[in-house]
Amino acid sequence: MTNKSHPLFKAYPLDGERQTSVGPVPTPYHVYDGQGVLIGGTADSARVSELLRAERVHPIKMRDGRALMGVWVVDFTDASLGPHKELQFSILVSHEPVAPVEDHPFALLKALFVNPAARMFCYRLWNDSPTAVAYNRELLGLPAALALSLIHI
Repeated sequence: MTNKSHPLFKAYPLDGERQTSVGPVPTPYHVYDGQGVLIGGTADSARVSELLRAERVHPIKMRDGRALMGVWVVDFTDASLGPHKELQFSILVSHEPVAPVEDHPFALLKALFVNPAARMFCYRLWNDSPTAVAYNRELLGLPAALALSLIHI
């Protein structure tokens, strides 16, 4: 089986096209191959609450009061939008306030995967492809910007 023949892509095939400022793009978005890292950490919860004041979400905090955040560094080597790289700063949030989670180095992952209320809020996003930036900004409403990038592994 090739990456493009995965059952997920058969269930949700590229069956549409949307117009963006850089031209037509296929939908839905597919990633067939790549690699990435999620770096979990925390930030000052008062500052994070300030950053989110215009949003309808609440930061998820650890018991020590710090807000959970993640930094994504991803190299999409084969995707429906073409190869591209991404740097994303995300805040773990919920639509309603939730109890603080246990202080732990893997608190972000645990909350993300076991708490059904947890969501990753994309606070900032950079891509090295104008097509990916247009898709993220114009179709997904994400705060994407164009950046030069190089990932060494």
